[in-house]
Amino acid sequence: NVSCATTSGCRCEDDELQCLNEDTGVTECFAREWYSDCPGACSSGLELCPVISFRSGMPHREETCVEPVAGSCPVLCDNTSAQKCPGAGNQEFCIDFLDSCPKTCAEGEQLCSVENMDIHGRVLVTSMLCVPAADPCPCGQNAWSCGEFCAPASDGCPGTCEAGKVCLPVSYTVEGMYQPNASVVAGCIDASQSCQCGQNAQMCMWTDSKGQERAECRASAVECPMTCSGKLCNLADYRLNGMVKGSRELCLVHDGECPCGENAIQCRAGQETYCLPRWDAESQRLSECPLECGDDEQRCCVPSFGATGEFLRTEEICVPKGQPCSCGAGGFECNYT
Repeated sequence: NVSCATTSGCRCEDDELQCLNEDTGVTECFAREWYSDCPGACSSGLELCPVISFRSGMPHREETCVEPVAGSCPVLCDNTSAQKCPGAGNQEFCIDFLDSCPKTCAEGEQLCSVENMDIHGRVLVTSMLCVPAADPCPCGQNAWSCGEFCAPASDGCPGTCEAGKVCLPVSYTVEGMYQPNASVVAGCIDASQSCQCGQNAQMCMWTDSKGQERAECRASAVECPMTCSGKLCNLADYRLNGMVKGSRELCLVHDGECPCGENAIQCRAGQETYCLPRWDAESQRLSECPLECGDDEQRCCVPSFGATGEFLRTEEICVPKGQPCSCGAGGFECNYT
């Protein structure tokens, strides 16, 4: 709430504390949500410091008089709803009692993410571990160290071939999801031979946009990447309700802009274009491209109000630079001097 001050100071609301500023001799207002007493109301040697608590996951602050530590307020956490956590540089902070303090490592250590797996290579649990900064991160249970990474012990590390090539026959589910527990140990074959794929997989061979020849095992449920001598476009198709229907590739013989997929509209951001679903599933209305103003224009957000002053909507418009933004329906301009 905003009101004009009187000669004696501010006029406080019911949810505010009315406190006298001894230096100026006028009253000031402080929110009761944040202050349990007026600042400066502590006895000699004590200081008014914040106490952090949590309600429904949201932090709240109250004030209490305590003895300062090294000239400043200590970190105070309400012991019924919050807990104190150590931070970087010997700093402390409060978090919800239901949460866990984040893992922190001492100086000269690094934080490692360690994955423990079952005998089939499925990740069971991931834990955080501090190790000396000069040491490599360890591997978890049922995992092998492959130099720069950890691999399931059931798969082993990919091999190296001096005169051939390495093949990793990955497998997929019928629906096309990667199936790591069905992977076969990588092997080395002659360079003239073709790699064999695993279950529900197919060998895809194509030339990418950089002209490099590629050969990978992809899921049989999807089409192999397209070899395109022109411009390759990745299109997203949408259903009438705005949900993704699928994706596909389109090869343009000319160097033009990629079109949009089914039930999509094209928007522009500077020199770039992008696509949005024609129907916005979240707002349940037709999608609109964000407003783009010219170099000699500025963007204005114009609010509109109803007959009783209730907010209706905000409309974005472009106006010439230097021209003030106008008000919408039910509004009028206020000049502060």
